[in-house]
Amino acid sequence: MPSTTLKAQQTDSLSFFAITLALLLGLQVINLEADANTEQYTTIAEVEAGQLLYKTGDYGQYQQAVLKESKADIAISGMVAQVKLTQTFTNTTNSWQEGVYVFPLPDDAAVYQMRLTIGERVVEGQIKEKQQAKKIYQQAVNSGKRAALVEQERPNMFTTSVANIAPKDTISVTLSYQQTIQYDHERFSLRFPMTITPRYIPGQPIAPTAAEEIVIDAGSGWGVPTHQVPDADRITPRVLPPNFSPEHIQNPMRLNVTLDAGMTLASIASPSHALQTTRNNSVYQIAPSNTVVPMDKDFILSWRPAPEATPKAALFAEKTLTPSNQLLENEQHVLLMLMPPQGSLKTQRVAREMIFVIDTSGSMGGTSIRQAKQALATTINRLAPQDRFNIVEFNSDFRVLYPQPVAADRKNIRQALSYIRSLKASGGTEMAPALQAALAEQDETPKGYIRQVVFMTDGSVGNEEALFQQIQRQLGNSRLFTVGIGSAPNSWFMRKAAEIGRGTHTWIGSTNEVAKKMSALFQKLESPLATDITLHWPEGLQVDMLPARVPDLYAGEPVIVSARIRGQAIEKELTITGRNGSHRWNKQLSLQNAAQSEGISRLWARTKIENLEDGKTRGEDSEQVRNKVLPLALKNQLVTAYTSFVAIDQTPARTTEALQKKNVIPNTTPAGQSPQLQAMKSHAWPQTANGTGFNLIAGLLALLAALILRYHSRRKRVLQA
Repeated sequence: MPSTTLKAQQTDSLSFFAITLALLLGLQVINLEADANTEQYTTIAEVEAGQLLYKTGDYGQYQQAVLKESKADIAISGMVAQVKLTQTFTNTTNSWQEGVYVFPLPDDAAVYQMRLTIGERVVEGQIKEKQQAKKIYQQAVNSGKRAALVEQERPNMFTTSVANIAPKDTISVTLSYQQTIQYDHERFSLRFPMTITPRYIPGQPIAPTAAEEIVIDAGSGWGVPTHQVPDADRITPRVLPPNFSPEHIQNPMRLNVTLDAGMTLASIASPSHALQTTRNNSVYQIAPSNTVVPMDKDFILSWRPAPEATPKAALFAEKTLTPSNQLLENEQHVLLMLMPPQGSLKTQRVAREMIFVIDTSGSMGGTSIRQAKQALATTINRLAPQDRFNIVEFNSDFRVLYPQPVAADRKNIRQALSYIRSLKASGGTEMAPALQAALAEQDETPKGYIRQVVFMTDGSVGNEEALFQQIQRQLGNSRLFTVGIGSAPNSWFMRKAAEIGRGTHTWIGSTNEVAKKMSALFQKLESPLATDITLHWPEGLQVDMLPARVPDLYAGEPVIVSARIRGQAIEKELTITGRNGSHRWNKQLSLQNAAQSEGISRLWARTKIENLEDGKTRGEDSEQVRNKVLPLALKNQLVTAYTSFVAIDQTPARTTEALQKKNVIPNTTPAGQSPQLQAMKSHAWPQTANGTGFNLIAGLLALLAALILRYHSRRKRVLQA
């Protein structure tokens, strides 16, 4: 056989093998994509507008399921918001259903009431120890009684379960909670979360047989329990695919706000939604311009007082009632908003060593990564020549731009900006190694430099407690400032990380806010602090104050202090002292003349519970923490990690012969976020991105290479002929 023919045959064989391999890769990718698309789009498109789906048990198959509508009535008075959130579950199927819905609330919410409404009947919920409440609920499920259970998974994530919803029937669950209004740079604001960014679950999966509690308390999420996040299946609710049809609203929400600020207002605005506003004297009625909005991003409302009404300090009080609604003598709860002294002194700018940490994980895909890159570039451009800086980027792994922090000269800044432009979102959210890198080698910081770490992320992790403990251990002389990115960031992680890190937190909800929000953050970083702040309570009072030690005050941002006071000196004055640069300042506030406001006692109890739970971060035994929190939660009727609300309608509705199916109601994909495939599927491993796109590209490249090889082989034979 001529050598040219043999070579041609060998080349043909090689090209055939390459084509076969490429086709196999392509088929595998097509199957993966088709499987994912079956769950994400195909079957969802077959149902009517607005309907939600639930799994029937067969992989990739859905059917029409329970509908969910939500309504929030928010009443704001002074520094406190009272919220009633109603979730309505309508069973559109012909079988009995159990609805399960994981949803967000503000991380400082004090949830104190739950009502179950069935037709004209209203059943009041009761606070019980968590396992007891779960047992009561399950007994009701088994006996065919209508029931509802509300559990806390995280301080900003809750689960509502509603049992025995009859075919074509409707059941509503109403939660009442309170939260504190925020104040920053002369603007009040309220954040109402409406969806959950999918959490990254680190760690090795736990075999179900290895932990009995996982079998007993199995959740409905896509996450697999791991050694680092044993409740992963309870904090990973599935999400609906992004809604590309404006006329079809996913998870509809009706929002109504009544605002009585108690002062003249200069403006009312929302960076998240267009508003319609009416006014009656000093009371405003506010709602989104669209009566019904999709639950795909947090609702943010802000209002600015007129210049003459800008507060310097504010004190609110509530006298304590006994269970019989009689005033408890000589006890009240107070809420103090303490502002930095006006007219900060001009001081010499201190050189800083700034470490910027940017999250480039898969959950940051879409609008979030653009916001983060713009925020980081804005911050880098504001550095002064005497500053030093470095950048830590992380997803499944982490990368440090420079081996050591470098001077903020023009060359290094240009290089950093070029690096920032190249960043892309993909992979998991392994925060711990990035934090380790950012907080390491503090001994190398030159003397006289302030070390500040700015952490930009959506906080989409499930191992928050472990990260808090890491910050507590490794913080050293650094200060940690968190910047929440995206339309639905993990607010609890962002706030607590900054609190433990002795810094502040900032939210960026859209690219339009980046310049303004980062400018405000830099004012805090650059401005002189009000330090050595002390509250001098009148003698004779027993005071339980939170925080026990008042932190430093940054420009434009107040500190909120909550206290329970007992004794005979409530009519006297509270004196506040502190230092601004080399100058001392003081202020007096009358306890007797404090503005009366409802709910201060619940907010104090919620803050006290959070303070006790922080003991775990400080190394206290979990059982000891539980034993401290449980009596306080039961006394104040609050939902916590150790208590739940349960409501039972004693009239049996379903016979034991009639089977009940479980509905898992998805959240809505956060606006602007790239779809996270694992959050749309029924089962997933701990990750925030897969390699499907890479496999598809690899398969296509292999196919292209094979075709080119075959073309050259045929051309060579033709020429030789």
